[in-house]
Amino acid sequence: MFRLILGVASILALAWWKRNMIQAFFDDWYSREVEIIVQTKSSSPQDQTDSEPAEEMGQTEEAEPAEDVTVYVTASGTRYHQAGCRSVTESAEAISLSEVVDRYQPCGRCKPPV
Repeated sequence: MFRLILGVASILALAWWKRNMIQAFFDDWYSREVEIIVQTKSSSPQDQTDSEPAEEMGQTEEAEPAEDVTVYVTASGTRYHQAGCRSVTESAEAISLSEVVDRYQPCGRCKPPV
């Protein structure tokens, strides 16, 4: 009878310990602060969401010419990619858009400029 009580007590203690460990893990997981940064480019001055227009601050935002856009090409690939594409590896070569348009196709995932 004593073994039965001891066995049940040990199972309950193990279950309680396991629950506390899982709870501590999730409490730590959900208490982490995550910073999300979103960068956008406005296509016209009316689309700006700043409280002060850029002209009043002495800054004007110009669109980047197609020759100055940097895209990435892998050594064995036939497509060019944007910087955040999952196909871009550490060995990818950064190259200007004007140099790749006639030799490579744009990536279907990241949809780089044409």
